[in-house]
Amino acid sequence: MKENSSPAYELVQLCTFFDPDSIPELIFKEGHEDLGDNLKEAATDDLQWQKMIKEACRFSLLERNADKESFRMRRLIQQAVKDSDEKPENAALKSIKALNESFPNAKF
Repeated sequence: MKENSSPAYELVQLCTFFDPDSIPELIFKEGHEDLGDNLKEAATDDLQWQKMIKEACRFSLLERNADKESFRMRRLIQQAVKDSDEKPENAALKSIKALNESFPNAKF
């Protein structure tokens, strides 16, 4: 992962660790504490959140369903992003922490 990557790229990276057909936005909005400064700031500010989503969707890296407040990611994109990540364990850990923070009472 690049040191100064954009929040949109970080969001796309984290989405590679979820079911690509329906990724709830609330995972990132509620579980933002351990996502890093860029993504945390975007997740807590509605204007930045909208800009970030627009950027991530611009090249069809993500598709947003505004009614369901969720994302969809093509499997080919998901695999390509995973394969290009130099340290996927960092993104995987952030994804797990965000999921745990979003659903604190869930038993996995």
